[in-house]
Amino acid sequence: MVTSGRTARLRLLAFWLTAAVVLALSPSAGRTPVGAQDQALVTACPVEAPTSTFADREGISDAHRSNVDCAASFEIVQGFEDGTYRPRLAVRRDQMASFIARTLDAAGVELPQASGNAFTDVTSGPHLANINRLAEAGIVEGGPLDRPESEFGPGLETRRDQMASFIVRAAGYAFGGDINLFYEATQRFDDVPPGNTHFGKVNFADEAGLAQGFADGLFRPGVSTLRDQMASFVVRLLSFLAVPVNVDLEAPESGTVSETVAARATVTDQFDRPFPGEAVAFTTDETTVPESATVRSNTNGQADFSFTSMAPETVTITAQIDGLAGEFPDHNFREATGDSGQAAVVFRPGVDGSGQTITLTASPMTAQAVVEQVTFTATVRGSGSTPLADQLVSFRAAGAIPLPPAGAAVTDTDGRATFQLTSATPGQVTVTATVGTGSTARSASVTVTFVALPL
Repeated sequence: MVTSGRTARLRLLAFWLTAAVVLALSPSAGRTPVGAQDQALVTACPVEAPTSTFADREGISDAHRSNVDCAASFEIVQGFEDGTYRPRLAVRRDQMASFIARTLDAAGVELPQASGNAFTDVTSGPHLANINRLAEAGIVEGGPLDRPESEFGPGLETRRDQMASFIVRAAGYAFGGDINLFYEATQRFDDVPPGNTHFGKVNFADEAGLAQGFADGLFRPGVSTLRDQMASFVVRLLSFLAVPVNVDLEAPESGTVSETVAARATVTDQFDRPFPGEAVAFTTDETTVPESATVRSNTNGQADFSFTSMAPETVTITAQIDGLAGEFPDHNFREATGDSGQAAVVFRPGVDGSGQTITLTASPMTAQAVVEQVTFTATVRGSGSTPLADQLVSFRAAGAIPLPPAGAAVTDTDGRATFQLTSATPGQVTVTATVGTGSTARSASVTVTFVALPL
């Protein structure tokens, strides 16, 4: 039901790595909440979220200020008519519904449209549509504080245990439409016993890093949720809902039989951010060594796969999001295959370089770093200085910071193969062009100079 992606299944991002941004959920400044999950969720927020314009922004505690900024940038949280955010104001149940509905909207989760009003005490107002949408999905319910089930209690303050249930139900709905998908029966807090209506949801929220308790081991379920804390709750939910939706595959166009080539897949989520910890399945359509492998994406969302072919052929390599590999066997996490990328690599026979010569020239010999490229031209000749076509020439660069550091090209009818690069910094770069393999390989090198841009 995550409409912006091509896969929809849970990812406990907290398990895989420590995020660059720690999204603290401390209920009050000066207290450090601790939970079962020590790692932080990978944040869906920009590395530097735009600073919100709330008049009282500087009064928001350090634990929540960046999350208020992030939530505001997604238009999840809004201020009052006087331009303030009022971070220490308790969140009402009707406001909470809009916060969560906007979070699901931002994550690309499609909520159902209600056919009518879900509760007798919510018939108008700015939060009506969001309350009805969440009620239709089963995320919110009526009957708080012994009120009839037909009443929502929009003006009541949202308790911390209620908030845990709301966000866990929202996560369950997003990953399969089942609001009861996520539940943890192991008691994690002394003040949230099994008899508490929100017992399983509070425990799961803590385990998943969606909510945390206090340093004294308590959750304080009856304490009202404040607006600054609410921003952190919804930002964690937004991050929790991140799913890998795209994989781009890069591989060289050609290679030499029995020599290794490297392919790289980059996985991104619906926020177009690198998605780490994802299982990427690499497969080839020919008899390669190896024929397949599953590799976890790193903190940059990248997964690398090296392989070779033992015969001249064109090999198509596929990288596919492979689904959860069962790190959490105690939970019924939904799995699905996702997006895939493909690339073709032409493996050519190894070349006996004996009897061949290779020369290398560069133009210009001096260039401006970053903005100007140098073209390297390798010329391969056979006996009698005859130009040789269809010869694979590999180029490798060293020194300064060459971009790119390597490449390959096939000679044309004039025996020429070209390679272009620049440098990210001033300095010298030496490029070596090689034809042939093994002991009969022939190489030539040339050094160029990159200078700084004029001030």
